Amino acid sequence: MKASLLHNNIDGTSRLDWKHEIVPRVKQILTDRRNKGIPTSTLRGIFYILVSLNLLENLQQRYKSLSKALVAARRDRVIRDDWIVDESRNIIEVYDAYFDPGQEITYLLERLEKLPEEYIKSIPRWYNQTNYVEVWVEKNAMAGVFSSILTKSRQVRIVPNGGWSSFSFESKNMRRLRYYQAMGKEVYVQYYGDYDPSGVRMVKNLEGALKRMDIHFEQVAIVKEQIEQFGLEELTNPDPAVMAKLEKDPNAENFRVENNGELFQIELDALSALRPDDLKNLLEENVDEYFDEDIYSRIISDPKYSASHIRKLVNKGIKEFTGLL
Repeated sequence: MKASLLHNNIDGTSRLDWKHEIVPRVKQILTDRRNKGIPTSTLRGIFYILVSLNLLENLQQRYKSLSKALVAARRDRVIRDDWIVDESRNIIEVYDAYFDPGQEITYLLERLEKLPEEYIKSIPRWYNQTNYVEVWVEKNAMAGVFSSILTKSRQVRIVPNGGWSSFSFESKNMRRLRYYQAMGKEVYVQYYGDYDPSGVRMVKNLEGALKRMDIHFEQVAIVKEQIEQFGLEELTNPDPAVMAKLEKDPNAENFRVENNGELFQIELDALSALRPDDLKNLLEENVDEYFDEDIYSRIISDPKYSASHIRKLVNKGIKEFTGLL
């Protein structure tokens, strides 16, 4: 049986001691997740974990209160501020590190020294593959989670489309996908988003646009069957404000037809928060389906990429350069 800290008020909501009951539980949850190799979590993800544990009601007012409590906890250094991330607001960075000429020369010489052994690591994992895969995610806030799973290990581009995409956004992405088509590759877009009226409609629109370009589209999550498969049924949001928004959604009636007359929302964040291993498996297995290990093995074993051959090229280049001095 799930533990519960809920004690009802007159209005049916619970009285909570955020500082002494909820915050310590959140700290323990974050610590456990870090020990499992999940270094950061989003506020929405933490909220869904607490809802699933029956520690909070799935209401917008509870989400706002949790946000305030965790801001205070981080300011008081009860919880480290880098354990909870806000992926919805990204800084556009600039490179402003300064190296004097001597440092720059030393850096380049060190790179040349290491290049024979390290060059093989610079070859893109998908170089010369017959397929090209991108992973698109509905929410900007989930991009960091997806990137932590796929960017280093699979070298796959993560594309957050932030809901209904603008024409400019779509055009930019279509140009990139056409580029890989022009290289003779089969292009696949794998999509992850919420299961709600607008989310379902969004998928159909996107699928149609990509198929007109002969681009393969695959909706990986969340699909209807996964709600039961991953035990997400209890995370349908009963908040009156959320339900009012769903009722006003122009896609609500079609959603009801496909869901036995029911209207609800299951967010992708819930799958990430409650079943991180399943999300990781979905991401890796679906991407790996289109990756040819034989092609990759032939490339990295090619003698022209061996350390000895690269060393010869480095030595030749150095001799030619010094001859010009």
